[in-house]
Amino acid sequence: MLAMRPTALALAGIVASAAALALLAGFATTQSPLNSFYATGTAEAVQEPIDVVSQLNTNIDPAAGAQGSKDMGSIKIYNRTDVNVVKLKITIANAAQLRPYFDYLQLVINSTANSNVPEIKAVLSLKKPSAVIILDNEDFAGSDSGGDYAQLQVKAYYEAREGMLFDSLPVILNFQVLSVS
Repeated sequence: MLAMRPTALALAGIVASAAALALLAGFATTQSPLNSFYATGTAEAVQEPIDVVSQLNTNIDPAAGAQGSKDMGSIKIYNRTDVNVVKLKITIANAAQLRPYFDYLQLVINSTANSNVPEIKAVLSLKKPSAVIILDNEDFAGSDSGGDYAQLQVKAYYEAREGMLFDSLPVILNFQVLSVS
């Protein structure tokens, strides 16, 4: 029995190592949550081969029953010299928490780096909280000391439910890089 104990421990170690490697391989895939980031205010997320800088004010603070709109800020997506197309999935991460407080909430995401007229890239709502957008060379027309960038403006349109009591509600956006080319 004593001779089998070290063998059993070694076998258990090998099985545990194999399980850890399988788990690591699962997290390394492109669908892993490790390749996404949240924008809840001023933040930077450096992803290869793009950098994302968020300047969002994500709180909505209406009175009960009020409706209106709010400019929520912008997001700059810097590309590398060899990147022409970026595919991003944008999600209202806390949509389930916001549903009881709003009759409707829509986020309109515009690309503004290329022209004076913004181009609508996505419309998110509490019923459809996710959208995939594609940014190409026309979107990466902005330029500053950080390099070429695409700029996305986020504007919220809402109507709060009657009788709801709250000071402010955060809208949390999740950005996931699906592909670059």
